[in-house]
Amino acid sequence: MNKKILQIFALVLFAWIGFGVVATAQTTQPTACPAGQTCLIVPIPGLGRTVTDPVQYIIGVYNFALSVGGLLAMFLIVYGGIQWAVSTGNPSKISDARDRIINALWGLGLLLGAFIILRTINPDLVNLNLPQLPAIPKLGGSLADIGKLYDAQKQAILDTNAAAGAAAQQQQSTLAELQAAQASGDQLAIAQATVRNIEANLVADQAAAQNLSTLVARDTNACTHYESLVQQGKLDGTISQTTYCNAALAEAKSLAEVKQRIIQDQTDLQAAQETLAEIQGTSI
Repeated sequence: MNKKILQIFALVLFAWIGFGVVATAQTTQPTACPAGQTCLIVPIPGLGRTVTDPVQYIIGVYNFALSVGGLLAMFLIVYGGIQWAVSTGNPSKISDARDRIINALWGLGLLLGAFIILRTINPDLVNLNLPQLPAIPKLGGSLADIGKLYDAQKQAILDTNAAAGAAAQQQQSTLAELQAAQASGDQLAIAQATVRNIEANLVADQAAAQNLSTLVARDTNACTHYESLVQQGKLDGTISQTTYCNAALAEAKSLAEVKQRIIQDQTDLQAAQETLAEIQGTSI
């Protein structure tokens, strides 16, 4: 009998909550969703039908769930009290009523205790906020400015190409010196040539990184302002915009790989210099 009464009460409570939600949805149906907000198909009581961000929605759902939990706890406490009052001294019924009231209080304590504990540890844990992202600078300007920027990027590519070429020649020269030192078997000469070769590798990779950076900038500009640059005759209209976008992505990937090589060059150079210092100390 007690279980049936409890089930009926629970059904009535949920029906009342559901009716309130549906009634709110019908009475707060706007003609159009306001700009910058998200309209909910089924509004949440206490929140309304529109939210500006996910944080507001999560907070609304939590508050609604907390309210429902509080109502259920209150119902169980009242029901337990009534059960206790009409128990007519029956120890079994009194025990059931006491357990129901205690369990309801425990449930209510858990609902509120979780919030209090998190707030005590760190208030930011219960103060939900979306991260504020820095504003993205807007590319643009007049067509002439975009064209001038593209021309400057093309010239920078030529300059960095020349620097990368000179660095590559120096790299080949030091490699030949290293091979000659290795053939001689002179450990001091090998260590000195190794240091010079790694230094040349580092310079060459740094020059390659600068060249790739200018390529990424140029092709990103072409991808972003494709139509404007085609109109000015800066780009060949027979080459698709996707081609420039894909090229920029591929060059960015190559740039990341070269930067990793630079880090490895710096590590190798430090080790080679330490080896040279040890050999020079032994020679003395």
